[in-house]
Amino acid sequence: MTQLWAAMPYISYEFSGADARHFLQGQVTQDINRLVADSCRYAAYCTPKGRMLAAVVLYCDSDNRLFMRIHKRQQETVIKRLKRFVLRADVNITQQPCKVLGLNRSMAEALCRQSNVDLPKPLQSKALPIDCCKARLNALPNDYYELIINPQDMSWIERMGQSNTDALNCYRLRAGHFNILPETSEMFMPQQTPLADWDGISYQKGCYVGQEIIARNRYLAKGKMIKCFAVANLKHRVELFPGDKVNDHSKSIGQVIEYHHGEENGVCLALLPHHYIGKQCQVGGMSLLFSRIGEQLKEEQLNE
Repeated sequence: MTQLWAAMPYISYEFSGADARHFLQGQVTQDINRLVADSCRYAAYCTPKGRMLAAVVLYCDSDNRLFMRIHKRQQETVIKRLKRFVLRADVNITQQPCKVLGLNRSMAEALCRQSNVDLPKPLQSKALPIDCCKARLNALPNDYYELIINPQDMSWIERMGQSNTDALNCYRLRAGHFNILPETSEMFMPQQTPLADWDGISYQKGCYVGQEIIARNRYLAKGKMIKCFAVANLKHRVELFPGDKVNDHSKSIGQVIEYHHGEENGVCLALLPHHYIGKQCQVGGMSLLFSRIGEQLKEEQLNE
């Protein structure tokens, strides 16, 4: 497989202080007690109505150092809200001077070979000391990885090949890793996203923002027609934007979450009812066949 990497529009914040863990436990869907040293986990940050404002990656290099990776276009909204609830708690929220790179499995393996460490398993986080540089590799589900690195240390990864933003984003979407942007903010609930399968939602821990509605929706949705994320390949470049409609002929059935196009084809990530997976839907004047998250990626790996 071709080695893919690209700088992503993400930024990291450190949460420090004696109350940092307790504070985050009451804000996001993830059980912070499961975030131990050298681990990483997805979480949702929601409104009191249980609607997602952001999908974040939480990672930890020690028991007392917690970090949150978030999309740059949502950072102002989310960090401003979080700081509003700190009040008198001993919590410091500090932006980190680092870059976040997205990687496919082949690139992650190459970096691990250079640093003489084993490839981290999903939801593990490992330090990669290379050429006196310090970087951290977060292993996320479906063979997608993120590298946290200081900007001044970029030269060693650039020597391994040029970045390919379009190809990496197509790979990311096939694996189900999505961004929430202002256009799709508050559009859906955590259970409708891959976070439900990636242990990104806790139903056992105490209260957090939106918890009551999220928990209630878990049981109300059982046995009913609910929506989920799905992906489709596009052979031709089209104009698609987050929030665009997915149709069954003249009937609107869902929305586009993200769309990216590489050199050969594009990938559309959308929210639509479960029973439309495997059926033809219309998006942007094209007929598309949507599949479950990760299925296309597995087929590509088997064909290589």
